[in-house]
Amino acid sequence: MIVNEFGEVGLDGERVARGRHIELVELDGGCVCCSLAGEFEAAVGELIERVRPDAIAVETTGVAEADALLLDIEDALPQVRVDPFVVLVDADVAARFPEFGHAEASQIEAADLLVLNKCDLVDEATRIGLDARLAQRNPRAHRLQTRFARVDPDWLRPGLPPRAARRRPAPRRAPEARDHGLEAVHFSPPPLRRADFERALRRWPQAVFRAKGRLILDGRPAHFDYVAGRYRIDYEAGEAARVEPVLVCIGRDLRAQADALRAPLDVPGDHA
Repeated sequence: MIVNEFGEVGLDGERVARGRHIELVELDGGCVCCSLAGEFEAAVGELIERVRPDAIAVETTGVAEADALLLDIEDALPQVRVDPFVVLVDADVAARFPEFGHAEASQIEAADLLVLNKCDLVDEATRIGLDARLAQRNPRAHRLQTRFARVDPDWLRPGLPPRAARRRPAPRRAPEARDHGLEAVHFSPPPLRRADFERALRRWPQAVFRAKGRLILDGRPAHFDYVAGRYRIDYEAGEAARVEPVLVCIGRDLRAQADALRAPLDVPGDHA
């Protein structure tokens, strides 16, 4: 498995790597389709040489550009093929932000399998409308509707289902010409009360689209996930003293707003 994260601090790979039988190579600091293209190819080559896997799962960032990635694999890694190319669509976010950007559109149009997830967060009419939009964007892809991304593993096996006919993408522009406008900032928040942390979230700039972190809340280790105003906090086993808190925020022009992100978390009081 190869996990790519947007930002300098990797968190998702750390959680995936807890499995007993997972070979993990993690690429941070960019997306596999552009600034890390060479490193991505090296990672795939190393996995093939070391373990000769039957399949390699690659999780890209949400802003990865599918046409560039597919061209990289086709041109630089002739010994592998993409089968299937799976795109997860957040139904709640797609309903609230209906305009697809370049990266989102390229992913949807290149997909073999489109998984419309979080269908429990939208009503039936909205779900039907989203499915129709996906079908219009990519009539060749197979489509599933899910909660918690629960998909029958057979849909993810090479050759199952039969691959959708995919057109070769147009030649890509130079990576610097594809500015998605997103920035990532990270910092280490102090131990907090959960109530204080949740109040701080309400003061965050609207420019924050995605956030994730390893925190100490109410004296306990916790994993934090945030997408477009919705968030989830999962307490984890272990000692808080051994946790190094880190919070990664992704959004537009966040470096200029870093102080506005940090300030609400610097709350007074005893947080032990």
